[in-house]
Amino acid sequence: MLDVILFTRSYYIIAINTEIASQLYYVLLIFALATLFGAVSRNIESVIPEEDSKSLRTGETSQVLLKQVKSVRALQNLTHDLNDTFGLLILLNCIRDIICVIGVIASLLEVIGPRGANETDVAYAERLEGTARQASWDYTTISISLSNAALRIGVCLHCASQVKKIVRLVQAVRAEYRELDIQASCALMLSEIDSSTGAISAAGIRTIDLEYLAYVRLKPFCT
Repeated sequence: MLDVILFTRSYYIIAINTEIASQLYYVLLIFALATLFGAVSRNIESVIPEEDSKSLRTGETSQVLLKQVKSVRALQNLTHDLNDTFGLLILLNCIRDIICVIGVIASLLEVIGPRGANETDVAYAERLEGTARQASWDYTTISISLSNAALRIGVCLHCASQVKKIVRLVQAVRAEYRELDIQASCALMLSEIDSSTGAISAAGIRTIDLEYLAYVRLKPFCT
């Protein structure tokens, strides 16, 4: 019995590490990408003036915006490189998300059969023990998969939210200043940002966003 327990626990540990390791690397890269987008938004936010210092920061604002345009271009290239490199793995993880949700529903609907007419007490107890062991493994796997999905979706949404914050801040700067050079810098910045900026996609098939989250959670109930 002890050897069975040790084997089972060791198998759980290996499975957990395998589940996490399959996406941990690119999740950390996405988080780093979101942090860099956040740094751009903080730099832009720093040039939004107070009323008494607006006239003193006009030249500085234009320089900062032009510098952040270059940063956004570089980060956009990094986003495309990340999607090209890890897109297939992200797609496989996304498919697993849908399967995992279906697995949750199946596990909740599972019913343990009653004791058979010719089933002995020992056989019935062994069947219950095997069912409980399998259920424990199933719920462990499902919880790991759901946790990984929540982590992956969370960092993708965080990255996209940083880009949206940049857009809002640039629009705020454009509303504060009427100088032509600042208006031109803001227009250039907004032209560099599109739907693909900071968007993590599953092999180009689907972007990981709120729409994807709703799709994963509702798809099993619509089929």
